[in-house]
Amino acid sequence: EKQAMLEITSMLHHTMPTVQQRIMDRWLEYEHGTSAEGRVVKELDKLEMVIQAEEYESDTGIDLSQFFQGVEPKLSHATVKSWYRALQLQRTARKRADSTAT
Repeated sequence: EKQAMLEITSMLHHTMPTVQQRIMDRWLEYEHGTSAEGRVVKELDKLEMVIQAEEYESDTGIDLSQFFQGVEPKLSHATVKSWYRALQLQRTARKRADSTAT
């Protein structure tokens, strides 16, 4: 991913080197969790992954529990954690309804 970010921002090197550096700095904060903002974005990234898994699981009926395992302990931001728990409740209700429909 770092190589990809360097390639993406390389076009800024000659015209806007300060902007290129700021983008790379923010990305590194995200990658390493060295700022509050970076940590929240990292948590939102995990949440987005399980939202996609829930949508795919709902559409296909394929069990994607492995995508949900171990996510909640990695979440510390109260709002992100509450959204994750709401998704889990929605998923549980959907699975319960699916099992009674078949």
